[in-house]
Amino acid sequence: AECKVSAVYLPSGKDEFPPWSVPRFRERNLEIAVLTDTPEDARGGVLCDSRGAVRALFASFDFQTARRDCREETTEAFGIPANVFLPMLEAIRKDATITPEVRSLDMEVAAVDLATLARGAGKLPKKWMQAVLQRCGQQGQVARAICVCRVLATGASKAKLRPGDVLLSVAGKTIACALDVEEALANPTTKRKREASKEVEICVLRDQKEVVEHVTPSVLGSEDDAELVIWSGMVLRRTPRCILERCGESVAPRAGGVFVQCVLAGSPAETRSLHPHCFLMEMNGKPVNTLSDVLLGGQSEKKRNEKRAPYVRLLLLDMNGQEHVRAIQPDSLFFPTLHLQRNSLGRWSCTQKD
Repeated sequence: AECKVSAVYLPSGKDEFPPWSVPRFRERNLEIAVLTDTPEDARGGVLCDSRGAVRALFASFDFQTARRDCREETTEAFGIPANVFLPMLEAIRKDATITPEVRSLDMEVAAVDLATLARGAGKLPKKWMQAVLQRCGQQGQVARAICVCRVLATGASKAKLRPGDVLLSVAGKTIACALDVEEALANPTTKRKREASKEVEICVLRDQKEVVEHVTPSVLGSEDDAELVIWSGMVLRRTPRCILERCGESVAPRAGGVFVQCVLAGSPAETRSLHPHCFLMEMNGKPVNTLSDVLLGGQSEKKRNEKRAPYVRLLLLDMNGQEHVRAIQPDSLFFPTLHLQRNSLGRWSCTQKD
């Protein structure tokens, strides 16, 4: 189908993709292409120019409306510019054995009109303004700058960057759009760990002054789980990044490393009114930081009394920061402890630990 691109912009403010009411991945820091005449039956594909060159992926975005009284799920299709994913594809093409990784400053950015920024921030750096005007002019957009709107409470930029900081440069590269940040941090080869862990210099405009901060970027890989533990009907996993983002600044620093993803029906956990989407902090007063701590705790309790498993006291933290205490009696007959692992070939194995 033939169609035209009406705009390429960074969703910000009321236009950003709102957080889900349940923990789920949410797209951010991504400039999207909007079509003027999207075909009704189009659900995905690629966007090509008149010469047949791929200029963008055409993908469906699932998100919830931001209205509090009605959180409806909706789906819309947008274009993802090719220069977002081409560097990673080129790296994989050169060496198919590498695992794709992305360096991140653990922050979310938003676009702000340059005119509005100038009224509040006073005099702006001339070289940076020229780069922003040129970039936005090529896209047919109103001149906009990139500013920090959120910083992950447990991320690399914590205590370094602040909401409201205007990004001027990252690693010496002038920032005129969200993609410039990724390009400045790009390190396609995952074998060069030392280079990937080096700190970068970030220049921001803060309180009408240019401030330089040094941040060591996080190296992000796949969020797919390779290990799960089912204990007393609780499906436990390593705490994923999207959960920490959803918790907020007050809860994320307190969150543990083990997350209760769901609770099986009829299990000991359900009979004690244990709800999913919370952090398992302690078992019988012992801290739980990894899934191995859960397995060790279960084994030690089993040895004390083989005829009847004693109650285990759990301390849990929900995503609102409230602590809960539950006493659960494991049922090794109907709900044994299961350890699920995925190998390098993608095959899962299950081992019963009770």
